[in-house]
Amino acid sequence: MHVASSGLPLGTVAGRVCMLSAGSAELHVTVRGRDGRGSDPHQAAGPIPVAAEALLAEVAERRLCQG
Repeated sequence: MHVASSGLPLGTVAGRVCMLSAGSAELHVTVRGRDGRGSDPHQAAGPIPVAAEALLAEVAERRLCQG
């Protein structure tokens, strides 16, 4: 992860496909959700689909950048 002053809004995380540079770091991400009721399922914000999409994107990137 690099610090860049490229005019991105504060708190924005940007990247690109495949590796940008070599390095070792940890990034901890917490995905929070909101429960819904049986009568109001449209008000729920489930964290599992979001976390699964992030994981699948990582798997797809690794396959894309293997060679």
